[in-house]
Amino acid sequence: MSKAKQYHLSFLVSRRDSGRWTPYVESEIDSTGSTINSQVSNFMSLLGPRLTDGVIFEIYSCNPFTSTNNGYSVEGSFEDTVEIFSPPPRAVFNTGGDDVVIPVQDFIHILCEWKNFLLSLPYEHSLSNR
Repeated sequence: MSKAKQYHLSFLVSRRDSGRWTPYVESEIDSTGSTINSQVSNFMSLLGPRLTDGVIFEIYSCNPFTSTNNGYSVEGSFEDTVEIFSPPPRAVFNTGGDDVVIPVQDFIHILCEWKNFLLSLPYEHSLSNR
């Protein structure tokens, strides 16, 4: 099972009316109809391969595995941010409501899966140059 699936995230592609392919991250829905980890999918939704690399670089630049970081913000899509804390190294998403907390290593793994998914698509898409 992929790390993204463990966090109830799926990587999909849709075709717009214009004919352009658009990759996106979808979060699963629980039994009450609420989305699971939608804050994570929103954060990643417009990250292309280059921007995904930038997010990973920013996370590593704050040394979450060796420092005592009290909150370092990293920007993703739509000005959504994730705060990186340590110890223990964790990514915290909070856009109102309950925090979504993911170990930093798992989040980096999910970002790498997303980038690999985007690079595996055999056609130009809306995130190809992002």
